[in-house]
Amino acid sequence: MTELLQVLIFGVLALAWGINAIVSSLWIGFVAVFGALLFLTVGAFLFAWRKLRVGSPRPDMAIDEARKIRDTVAVKPTETETVS
Repeated sequence: MTELLQVLIFGVLALAWGINAIVSSLWIGFVAVFGALLFLTVGAFLFAWRKLRVGSPRPDMAIDEARKIRDTVAVKPTETETVS
């Protein structure tokens, strides 16, 4: 797990330094990488927020089947039985 994190960090740094080498400016690459990471973060947040706002689906079929089972298994008093 730590190796993957190191690969991601060094990859982002390499991208920033690569952009710096192409543009010949020290901070342009870091600003571009920051903007890309910020864009990805906001996108992930909005995606998660929309998914969590909806809520979990209601299991209508399972509830109906549970009611049928409860009605089938429940003891119904007949007219001939008397409760003492």
